[in-house]
Amino acid sequence: MKTHNKAFLKNSFIFDVNKKEHTIQGVKIPDDLFFAVYFSVRVNVMEGWQPTAHDIEKLVARVQQPDLALDKEINNLWTK
Repeated sequence: MKTHNKAFLKNSFIFDVNKKEHTIQGVKIPDDLFFAVYFSVRVNVMEGWQPTAHDIEKLVARVQQPDLALDKEINNLWTK
C-alpha cells in the first residue's frame, strides 16, 4: 500500500494553463497578451513562483496599464 505525504499533496502547486481558452490559473487573458503573459509567468514558475489567480489578474492589469514611473525607476537601475 502506498502512503503519501499529506503535507506535500496539500501544498503542491498546479500551473493551470489552457492555451485554447487563453487562461492561466483560471483567469482569462486577452488574446493579444496571452502568449507574452504566459511565457513570462512560465519562466517565473520554473524559478519557483506559485501564482494565484489574483496574482495573474494583477499582472494582466499591470500589462494593460503600465506604471510609467515604476518602469522609469527599473530602467534607471539597469543602466547604472
